Amino acid sequence: MSIRVILGDRDATQLIGTATLSGNVKQCARTLALTPAVPILGTFIPEIPCEVGMHVEFYVDDALQFDGWVVRESSALGDWSKSITCYDRGWYLKRNETALAVKDQTPEAVTRSLAASFGIACGDIAPTGVRLTRNFLPSSGGANSLYNIIQTLYTLASRETGEKYYIRFEGAKLCVRIRQLREYTLLLQTGSNLLTASTSASIESLVSRVQVYDKSDKLLLTRDDTDFQAAYGLLQSVLKAGEGEDPAGLAAETLRDNGIAQTVSVTNLGNIDCMAGGTVVIREPRAGLDGVFWIDEDYHYWRRGMYTNKLVLNYQKTMAEVTAGSE
Repeated sequence: MSIRVILGDRDATQLIGTATLSGNVKQCARTLALTPAVPILGTFIPEIPCEVGMHVEFYVDDALQFDGWVVRESSALGDWSKSITCYDRGWYLKRNETALAVKDQTPEAVTRSLAASFGIACGDIAPTGVRLTRNFLPSSGGANSLYNIIQTLYTLASRETGEKYYIRFEGAKLCVRIRQLREYTLLLQTGSNLLTASTSASIESLVSRVQVYDKSDKLLLTRDDTDFQAAYGLLQSVLKAGEGEDPAGLAAETLRDNGIAQTVSVTNLGNIDCMAGGTVVIREPRAGLDGVFWIDEDYHYWRRGMYTNKLVLNYQKTMAEVTAGSE
């Protein structure tokens, strides 16, 4: 699997020693990290032509996988420790802020409107059909990034649709997608393409009781997970139900999404389709891993002619839950 790196208007592939492409389902910007090739004794390699703000394109087998800019460049005199960090266009969603009053609009309509206002092209924007009212104004806690606004609206819509959404750029286009099984899902198994696997469990974010209030601060209901309380004690979360939002559904979802967090980390032979938001199937019965897993984080490494992945996987679908602004 070949790679090609374009820095500005120059093909810098032969000057690159290592490349790491990574992403996280809870972040809207993907990252590309580059380091220079180290010269063999008696040879000379030109310095990588790089400066902050330079446009970067990264291709895998001639397919564009990253379109962004150099945001950080560092080097040390006398050695080859130069490093280049690049972000894709999701960086602009995080860095651009605005003030906005959303009135009876769907997340998809607001997303397209914001994108048009900031000159951002749109690709597939997941439809929800959920109409929302939300203030992202200075009087409601200050201006918010475009990402916070879009992700907040999709977080609120998720409570009604039951779907999980994620944001990412595909080339120059902003996309919002539903986390779902795709037609193509990679099979990982020992003896073929699975190199290592490890598992972890955590109760750091566990919730065993939920109380839901309305906008007038009236307690609507309390829901308990008695099994969790018996095992781990009382860990209470207090939420406010929005207008038209089902308090019982909100409480049930919170308990369900904040149980014992179980994750799996694997390394495998590289596959560019393994990206945050997608899925893989693992067949490793000796480690108790057999079934579909959701990719929360992906790392693609090109080093010394080898291409490998590290994937952080989840047993269930998750999304970045953001609740900026106010009603």
